[in-house]
Amino acid sequence: MLRHSKLFSVALALFFLAGCSDPYERQIPAGYFTPGEAQSIAESLSPQDKDSFLKWANRMQTNDRYPGESSPPNVRSAILAQNNFEKFDRERQIQLSLQRAEIAKKQQQEDLRQEYQERKLLANEEISKILDVQISGYHREPIWSVTGNQIGWNWVFDLKIKNKGTKKINAFKGTLKIADSFDKYTSSMSGQVDIEVPAGKTITYSVTYPNNDDSPLHNMMQRGQRIQYSWLLDSVAFADGSTLDPLSASP
Repeated sequence: MLRHSKLFSVALALFFLAGCSDPYERQIPAGYFTPGEAQSIAESLSPQDKDSFLKWANRMQTNDRYPGESSPPNVRSAILAQNNFEKFDRERQIQLSLQRAEIAKKQQQEDLRQEYQERKLLANEEISKILDVQISGYHREPIWSVTGNQIGWNWVFDLKIKNKGTKKINAFKGTLKIADSFDKYTSSMSGQVDIEVPAGKTITYSVTYPNNDDSPLHNMMQRGQRIQYSWLLDSVAFADGSTLDPLSASP
């Protein structure tokens, strides 16, 4: 019995000795490893594990951890923790890259918007020197079907178009805007007017706007209440083939 007990004690001692000699089972001290200790342990690891372990040891010196990362009990766990960190870091870099791309995209859109606004202001200034469109009044006209029955109403706005430039105008684009006195209700209609306006001449032209009985603004117009109206110019096309618009204006 004594002999068996001695054999068991020797086997147990050998077991613990083997465990202690396994570098992967080396316990992690509370203050982690010094650079020299980490390098010494790393030399006994596989090449891939050596690199991971040294990276982990360096991270512990700067306390660079992923969320929820705890202190590992041994070298094996430290290597696993480093692998998890690198996976987390890859995902973090992807997210940062996506965020930077989104910020760059929004900035580019804002730059383009600002550039367009600058071009539009310049174009508006140039157009105002060449073309003047005023609304002299408006009235309502019935819409008739082919069988002679009234099927609705149109609002007709009378435009006074003056070409102040030296080139013949073939067409222009713009927006008819109407609103009540306090801009509580607004409505607009964009379109192109294809009409020739010789240089230095003034002509009249009418545009129609479909009536909408559900529109508070149109109901105000039917009752004869005062409204605001204007024609906002967007672009001009000349007889020589040239145009004046935000895209052709130089900032």
